[in-house]
Amino acid sequence: MVNRLAPVGEALPHALALAETLAARPALALALIRAGVRDSLNQTTRQGIDRTLADSHKVFTGPDIEEGVDAFFAKRAPVFTAARTGTRSAD
Repeated sequence: MVNRLAPVGEALPHALALAETLAARPALALALIRAGVRDSLNQTTRQGIDRTLADSHKVFTGPDIEEGVDAFFAKRAPVFTAARTGTRSAD
């Protein structure tokens, strides 16, 4: 899936900027999103809904939710730590 194009010769800086943006986001949520999208073609609508609800529960009961809410109200950038061990358990 493509959601943006970079001018000729500028793909690497744009890719690095996107990688930096994603690295600041909650790793657990991103891993679950990637896995859900990857597996979506091989499941029924009901299975997809069930998985989305289960994954949402994992994210919204995990340690990063408190950090995200605290950072929002403190008007600071969040520092997410969940699933930053280098493993690909949710993927």
